[in-house]
Amino acid sequence: MQITNSSNSSAGNALSNITMGKSLCCILTALGILHLISTSVTAKPPNVIVIYTDDQGTIDLNCYGAKDLVTPELDKLARQGVRFTQFYAAAPVCSPSRAAVLTGRFPQRAGVPGNVSSQPGGHGMPAAQITMAEMFKKAGYQTAYFGKTHFKVDKNQQKMMFDEFIQVGRRPFHKKMPDGSLKHETDIIADHAIDFIKKQSEEKPFFVTMNFNATHAEDGDKKNHFP
Repeated sequence: MQITNSSNSSAGNALSNITMGKSLCCILTALGILHLISTSVTAKPPNVIVIYTDDQGTIDLNCYGAKDLVTPELDKLARQGVRFTQFYAAAPVCSPSRAAVLTGRFPQRAGVPGNVSSQPGGHGMPAAQITMAEMFKKAGYQTAYFGKTHFKVDKNQQKMMFDEFIQVGRRPFHKKMPDGSLKHETDIIADHAIDFIKKQSEEKPFFVTMNFNATHAEDGDKKNHFP
């Protein structure tokens, strides 16, 4: 699991000012927070943000030694938080790793041992799986999911897990907005999350998972891979 580069845009700068849960320990964090909630009725539950990236390598950040990329916002998060040097994702590809993050289980036990089909009728994550999003909702959190999915859940499953669910794909990376301008998917995902957070009340905590795709090369396109 990796945190992602939210670029040098205003959205990236805004996100760096929000208290964030670390995607590298999101399952442990979720369980720990839920334990605190259940054992303390007086403490205010913390807000939690999980940032998850697609196909990002271990050393693809400056703070982990990268020399060919520029990741100032993520480096800032690393300086202000905790940086892990020995941690493993549950799988090296999209679907099983996402299912593992959501359920806290090995991909095989989560029912997603490999990438799921994007075709109608294809198998996705079984509805019987219990996710951390559902646990947060039961604990009184407002929950939201923005960005890439690729674990294939139906509308009923989405509603069980998230109050707001917006899928943003990578084809194309630069998407045409209603005013005719082009906007990179990184900023679209970040803006959705920022808008959701701004709508929340002080009385109710929130859980947001942001799933970026910019590190995944766009198949067949040799230009404009990055904003």
